[in-house]
Amino acid sequence: MKPTLKRIGFLVIDKCEVHEQPLGLDLSPDKPIGGILEWTDGPRAVFETRAEAVKAINRTEHYRLAFNSSPSYPEKKFCEIIPLAVVGHNGDVKSDS
Repeated sequence: MKPTLKRIGFLVIDKCEVHEQPLGLDLSPDKPIGGILEWTDGPRAVFETRAEAVKAINRTEHYRLAFNSSPSYPEKKFCEIIPLAVVGHNGDVKSDS
């Protein structure tokens, strides 16, 4: 059977140190609309489009710089967007199209 791929979204990872860490999204009421990226042991943020992931990175960078909270949030220059996909065999994964 031929393997099939189904894209399910985009993940933002922090590549600041030796380890790559997927980031979560802090949606607290005191944060900007749309939330900001954060290091977490909880759920990771998966964005439907690359553009949404870029917006989250930019929003986090502006928040980090505006509130001088460099050690608290990931820096834009270390964030990387990774596409996520489910791999299956014919019949295992249904395509969107």
